[in-house]
Amino acid sequence: MKKILFVLIVISGHIFAQNWTSVIPTTINEQNLIKLETITNRDGIHVVTQNTNGSNSVKYYKLNSSGSVLNSTIIETQAGAQFPNIAGDNSNIYISYRLGENLITKKYNYSSNSWDPMTPIDLDNQGCTGVDIAYNSRGLHLVYSDGAPETHYYLYSGNDPTSHQVVSDQGNDIGEYPTITLSENKVHVSFNYNYAKTRDKNLATNVWENTQTVVSSGSAFERLFAGYNKLFNFYHTFGLGITTLKVKERDHSATYWPSSSFQLNYSVNNFQEGLVSSANTFDHNTHIIYDDEAMVHRIYNFSSDSWSNESIIPNTGLTQSFGISSAGDDVFLIYKDYPGTLSSYLRFTHYDAIPTAPQNLSVVKSANNHPLLSWMKNPEADLTQYKIYKKVTAEQGFFLLATVSSANSSFEDLSENYPLPGQGGYTHYVYYKVTAVDQHPFESEYSNEVFAKVGGASLEKDISNVDLTTEFSLAQNYPNPFNPSTVISYSIPFEGSFTLRVFNLLGEVVSELVNETKSEGRYEAVFDASGLSSGMYFYSIDVTSSDGSKHLKEVKKMLLQK
Repeated sequence: MKKILFVLIVISGHIFAQNWTSVIPTTINEQNLIKLETITNRDGIHVVTQNTNGSNSVKYYKLNSSGSVLNSTIIETQAGAQFPNIAGDNSNIYISYRLGENLITKKYNYSSNSWDPMTPIDLDNQGCTGVDIAYNSRGLHLVYSDGAPETHYYLYSGNDPTSHQVVSDQGNDIGEYPTITLSENKVHVSFNYNYAKTRDKNLATNVWENTQTVVSSGSAFERLFAGYNKLFNFYHTFGLGITTLKVKERDHSATYWPSSSFQLNYSVNNFQEGLVSSANTFDHNTHIIYDDEAMVHRIYNFSSDSWSNESIIPNTGLTQSFGISSAGDDVFLIYKDYPGTLSSYLRFTHYDAIPTAPQNLSVVKSANNHPLLSWMKNPEADLTQYKIYKKVTAEQGFFLLATVSSANSSFEDLSENYPLPGQGGYTHYVYYKVTAVDQHPFESEYSNEVFAKVGGASLEKDISNVDLTTEFSLAQNYPNPFNPSTVISYSIPFEGSFTLRVFNLLGEVVSELVNETKSEGRYEAVFDASGLSSGMYFYSIDVTSSDGSKHLKEVKKMLLQK
């Protein structure tokens, strides 16, 4: 019971904090909508739509995390554009679509706030039955199917398409309706022609591997998606008037798909455009949405390798088209109700999670001789501010020093000064950590802890030339996430028996890094998790003074990402 309670205390606050916000209508009126796709980064939620208008057939919208439209752009002024898709990261956004005998790709230019055209792909009078794109640091990866039908792949590492490959060229394969997804070291492409097949490109060797069969017959509306530690293939099967939604999963590096599948839902609307919309969150879980008279939400938990039960998103109904995207642990849903049911305005709701802790906090001496904190900007689109916490004495503990806008990722503590070279006198240590706050307002866990040795007498000991390194503290491991090793720093204020242990989610000890008598001081330990599986772990320090009069303990969590 103690083990279970230990885990629940740590994580229950986060579990119950997350939920879908109220559904609201946006100001986007897409009466003739055919399809929408969406991504989210720290700048906002980016949506591309296809419609049947006589002109302006592809449009782009940017929304904030409350569903308000920040700006919009007409991407294609001609009629007849098809298969628009959007992909990118915090610095790059691309839109690709078919127009006549060309595949058009445009990249957003942050300097000019415009969409710059890239070199189009000539379809060579072969037509097109589907387009999909995905982006990583290597560039924009694009697949499409022609009228042959074959599935083709291109890479935009610059302005021009390169690395052409006919993906469906093995055996007698026919490649229609392709989808593409990316894992750390591979490109994964799927295509469908009653059967469902996939093929991977190894990015380290630049070699295309052999085709793998997911389903040999009877599949449709198939879509591929790379989760944190699994590759998912979602597909429909039909029989006796019932449509069934299934998923198969395998490791990213596997060379075959298993024969068994997991049934997600049955009687899914077979007229629904697309199949499943998917998004990965910072906690490495995979979220999916599908339509079953209302919008259904499920989560694949990478730690337990299992799917959650179906959860109906409140106040949603049958849809015409929808898409989800994520930033941090938040998930955003944009959709349009099925024609004839409600209005033609796109609707919005938000799975609001606690922000992720700011990453890689560091402190250096500023040009003005003050402690200068800096950290990586959070990925969330709904962030409002960061809180800076400071500790000067162990008795007082950490207190709120300042707040800064979410547009910032640094803070200079003007109340402290570093000792000047050659300057004598008193010095002491100050400690800092940072949290992130969203609109809810939810506040994240603390970042890693940093310290600075500054001038002036300590408030705890008014003595000269004392190196005050021994306040009780447990720093966030670094790096985090890690693979396979990480460093844990800590300090203890008195001599005593000391343990440093690592626990799994069940509260079981998986490693005892230290179990010995230690004198006061600052220490580091290396945790090597080569023999452990990916997931969340906890580490705990426990120290009891030699005379038994003092006992201190602290626990933090860390993420192993293989």
